[in-house]
Amino acid sequence: MLVLSLARFRIWRHSERYAYNRCVCERPNRVAQGQPDGRYANFYHCVPGERIGPRFIRDFQLLLIQAGRGQIAFDGRRYSALAGDLFFYGPEQRHEIVSAESPTLRLLGIHFVFEDCNWTEMDTSGLSSTRRPSGDSTIPCPLAPAPPARSAPGVEVFRLAQQIVLSYSIHGYTHAVRQRGLMLLLLAAWLSEPVPSEESSWVDAQPMRHAQTMLHAGFARTMRRDEVARQVGLSPAHFTRIFKQVTGLTFQDYLIHLRLNHARQLLLEGTLNVTEVAHHSGFTDPYYFSRVFHHRVGCSPSRYQRGSWPFEHESP
Repeated sequence: MLVLSLARFRIWRHSERYAYNRCVCERPNRVAQGQPDGRYANFYHCVPGERIGPRFIRDFQLLLIQAGRGQIAFDGRRYSALAGDLFFYGPEQRHEIVSAESPTLRLLGIHFVFEDCNWTEMDTSGLSSTRRPSGDSTIPCPLAPAPPARSAPGVEVFRLAQQIVLSYSIHGYTHAVRQRGLMLLLLAAWLSEPVPSEESSWVDAQPMRHAQTMLHAGFARTMRRDEVARQVGLSPAHFTRIFKQVTGLTFQDYLIHLRLNHARQLLLEGTLNVTEVAHHSGFTDPYYFSRVFHHRVGCSPSRYQRGSWPFEHESP
């Protein structure tokens, strides 16, 4: 039996910087028994007014809106796409993504498949197509109950999604066990989030949804709890209590999570130094940013930028 000591395990520095805007990872059409298996993962920054599709995809997709606004259409419905949204759709679903002129959409996409799905009947020659896949294209989602087409997950889902994309982008499929584990954690975190079922719950959930959208769109600016509470029509005390119930985090922790998620992406993009990353992520003091980053992530921003992450913390 091979025993792996996690305390001694370290992820070695990768020799090449990943392509940030279109980091595409493809693998053969092979899935693990009964588990989700990633096929493609990327960050994507839309240009003003960009239109993606209409098209069909060969697998299931989680599409997370990191920033910006636009519209997404699938299943005969058109949705407003706002920062903080998560969209879920699958094979044979014709969909289209349209970015606003400003602010443009910044997307995070994860494509995956399941063993339980009958992929042998589908044309899998490409990842997407403008035509409906040939053959028996009725591919049901094995998740039960069926996930919502649109949701507003907490920051933990966004953090795990970011880790998945970074892992596939930097390491390819050499970290398959960890990548599958991250995918399972993401699905568990997303599907276990409470869904308000009573009318009184929706009364509180709607202002929280508005607040989350504001935070995802404006985390790089100065954001104060009392001001956000006022804009969503709640008292600061009531807002604080409901925000923690809905998101599982305090207002300040939620904001720090968003800022650190963005900072990690900027650091790996490699075009900004640590001070510039701090300012672009909403930290006015670069020394405070470095302390918070080290405490939450487990290493300094400069070390993270060089590609050396502590395995036991939030590394990709």
